[in-house]
Amino acid sequence: MQYQSHCMPSLNLLEKLVHSFQSRKSWSVKTAQKKQLKKAEEKVIKSETTTEPKVLWQIGAPDDEDDFLQQVAKESLILRGDDAIALSAQLPPRATGFPWKLVYSTHTHGTSLSTLIRKLTKETAPSSPIILLIEDLEGHVFGSYMSCAWKISDHFHGDSSTFVFKGGPEEFTSFKWSGHKHAYFLQAKEDFVTIGASNGKYALWLDNCLDKGRTEECKTFGSTPLTPNKDFSVKYLECWALDDLLL
Repeated sequence: MQYQSHCMPSLNLLEKLVHSFQSRKSWSVKTAQKKQLKKAEEKVIKSETTTEPKVLWQIGAPDDEDDFLQQVAKESLILRGDDAIALSAQLPPRATGFPWKLVYSTHTHGTSLSTLIRKLTKETAPSSPIILLIEDLEGHVFGSYMSCAWKISDHFHGDSSTFVFKGGPEEFTSFKWSGHKHAYFLQAKEDFVTIGASNGKYALWLDNCLDKGRTEECKTFGSTPLTPNKDFSVKYLECWALDDLLL
């Protein structure tokens, strides 16, 4: 006599139980995978939003700073390798490690103050520091680190990080703000530009053709004249902008 035990589930019931178990297992695996994926996405988002300080050199430049400055010196008609390294060591922190871009050169763009101001305005950010390099007809190299570009104004502008310097063929020497109460750093008019001013004397003065200039003792920087002769004639003049926005 055949009979079916009430203690044993039917075949259909067993199949349903197995299917239910597999479904739950599959759901658990998918849930675990989703959790892992979510953690991975959170990690990616965190890494993308985390800001770390960067040292930005010129695109394609080597990592070594001295090699980079030697490359700048090769591109410049004025700056020698040793002077480039010495000048870089004097730059304030806000200008250290940023790319150098040659914005204006009398050799390329001609001798015109209006062209210089126009290119500085068009091709640099308002807060971009500028390095001015000059070589006179006698071979003296000198210039200035300017905290910002010249802009035509009746008033002086710039800040106390501005300084003047002289280099080859003499030993590199920089003159930084002396703390003088009259902080006259930069000024640009239609017919001349200046750096530093005290008692009617300028650390550096250039005419509107950028071919004649004058340098005198200046209390702004406690500086001596940057050339043996106070009046000089320009052979080459360059302006380099330093800013990560230029990349």
